[in-house]
Amino acid sequence: MRPMGIEADTLAVHACLAHLLEILAWEDVRLYGRVPAISHWSPAQQVEHIAQAGLGMTAMIEKLEAGCAHERIQPKGSPSVTGRAILLTGRIPRGRAEAPTGTLPAPIPARAALVERVRDLSGAAAAIAARASTLRQVRGVGRHPMLGWFSAAQWWRFLRVHTEHHLAVIADIDRHPGVAEPVEVPTDPLGQTS
Repeated sequence: MRPMGIEADTLAVHACLAHLLEILAWEDVRLYGRVPAISHWSPAQQVEHIAQAGLGMTAMIEKLEAGCAHERIQPKGSPSVTGRAILLTGRIPRGRAEAPTGTLPAPIPARAALVERVRDLSGAAAAIAARASTLRQVRGVGRHPMLGWFSAAQWWRFLRVHTEHHLAVIADIDRHPGVAEPVEVPTDPLGQTS
């Protein structure tokens, strides 16, 4: 079992986000190739989903820290049974699942936009990492649309687990012997690839 806890989660989040930037330097065939037997999303789409979801998670942590009134925040609550299992094991079961609204990637995300989003997430995560040791003292819980109510520390853990999950999917796609679908890459208005 992998080490868990605020300190281990903080180190893992930092390593995961650095790895995302490495992935974004891949050649187009690796970054945009799809292997439907593994996932209907390309590595680029996985990265976009990680960034969008991660920015939502860091925003929720910040709202909880600030004691904001928000429809997805309340004084008490707990994760669902599935949410609790994910947090305790540090693993999200593999398979096809519906991503929450607002975290679905574009069909062919532009590389430059992905780099910017990952850098935004890295900045937000670095700010939280600097005060991560205080997350257990934050009051209130924020609702995950499918997994119940998470405390600030649990959201931090989920950021790690969710990112590691999608990085594992990306690694499986990358290890696949061949791309099963033609690779499409985004173009800018001048017709140049990303």
